[in-house]
Amino acid sequence: MFLHRFRTQHWFLLSAILFAGLLLLLPQGTNPSIAAEETTTVPAPTPGPNYMPLIYRMPTPTPVPGWQIELFNNTDLSGSPASTMTKTYTHPAEEWGKNAPAAGVQEDGFSARFTRDVSFDAGTYAFYLTADDGARLYVDGGLVIDEWHGSLRGTATYRYETYLSAGPHEIIVEYYDDEGEARVRLLWLDEQTYPEWRAEYYSNPDLSGQPALVRNESSIGFDWGSGSPGSGIPADYFSARFTRAIYFSAGTRILYTEADDRVRVWVDKWAAGTEVIEDWDGSQRWNSGRQPMNEPGWYLVTIEYAEITSDAMLRYFDIYGASGGSWAVEYYDDYDWEEEDEDDVDVLARRDVDASENRMYDNEPGIDLDAGDMPDDIGTDDFGVRFTRYFSLDGKYRFTAQYDDGMRVWIDGDLVMDRWKSQGRVAEKVFERTLHDGYHVIKVEFYDGAGSAICRLTWRKV
Repeated sequence: MFLHRFRTQHWFLLSAILFAGLLLLLPQGTNPSIAAEETTTVPAPTPGPNYMPLIYRMPTPTPVPGWQIELFNNTDLSGSPASTMTKTYTHPAEEWGKNAPAAGVQEDGFSARFTRDVSFDAGTYAFYLTADDGARLYVDGGLVIDEWHGSLRGTATYRYETYLSAGPHEIIVEYYDDEGEARVRLLWLDEQTYPEWRAEYYSNPDLSGQPALVRNESSIGFDWGSGSPGSGIPADYFSARFTRAIYFSAGTRILYTEADDRVRVWVDKWAAGTEVIEDWDGSQRWNSGRQPMNEPGWYLVTIEYAEITSDAMLRYFDIYGASGGSWAVEYYDDYDWEEEDEDDVDVLARRDVDASENRMYDNEPGIDLDAGDMPDDIGTDDFGVRFTRYFSLDGKYRFTAQYDDGMRVWIDGDLVMDRWKSQGRVAEKVFERTLHDGYHVIKVEFYDGAGSAICRLTWRKV
């Protein structure tokens, strides 16, 4: 009886609670009977190729910082890339040599595209694009360097200068390799801040990490001794990198370094094994290297140096060496010698060359010129001549010069004989010079006033 009473009493209460709950589930102001009549099933959206339920939709990814690189198995960047990758170097630089640039890409006959938005401070920048074989550069969509061809130089560097506003700018490099070695690099320099050499000094001997000091250097001629190059750089176990673009005329240049301790030098290249000078074990104080320049143009020179212990010093210079097989001879017509010319060692350099040729002489490797050797349009009086050539020498040499009228001799840029005045007869000068093992440039300048014209130079090892 009690159980029956309990169920009867509570049944109505439980029903009322359930009905009130159903009312709360309906939207406010909705008549429950109408809501029941208008309720329909909303069809789910049809999934498309990129469909993802809203609850799982991912935000648009932030682009990965770095250079986006596409590699193609053809020389015109056509079709789909055979390989893609991202690299985070500041300046794109790829030295592939004779190897394939990536898996699935052929060794020769490929092309590449490098793309990145780069943030610049406001200023004028010089862009240097180096390639073997062809390359193009786009800045903010504009084609600013278009050198889609090979070069007599093999590896060539091209220049473009522009002002850039502060902020990001789109930079695109396109490149192709025909055959042989493959390399491409883009470097930009703020040449208002670094008009000569951009010098980076590191507080370690292996140029690792970020430089502790960056500044302009007007020339590479340092004798730090037991001191330091600057604030934040130790006196021992430091290193440095110097970079400069130089416009050179055609012809071979001889590069020289004098260093304590380590040094290496590149022209247009940057990978191990492609150096013009390599002495990273510091075994020699003096080093020299030969750099053929088959055409005039811009060349990027990079010098790396490391100091280990004791004194520190570095000197670099380069000299036009003409060739190693014959003398480069430049003729100056109607050279009227004046007394003030005697102290002007650059007097011929200030004049325009009237004729030039490459030639050898009977007393090879020396010079043996007289008036009868002059070109017909120069004449046999009142002329000047410059001779330039490089040689591979090592040891102590005795030089003998004979001249009428004036004669000057330079070895590796040093004026070692100066007789720039009228003689009235054939004069002779003997001098000695000790030369380190390597390349050496000999330059001779001569002038004739009137009468006989004799210019001879010979040397032998002693």
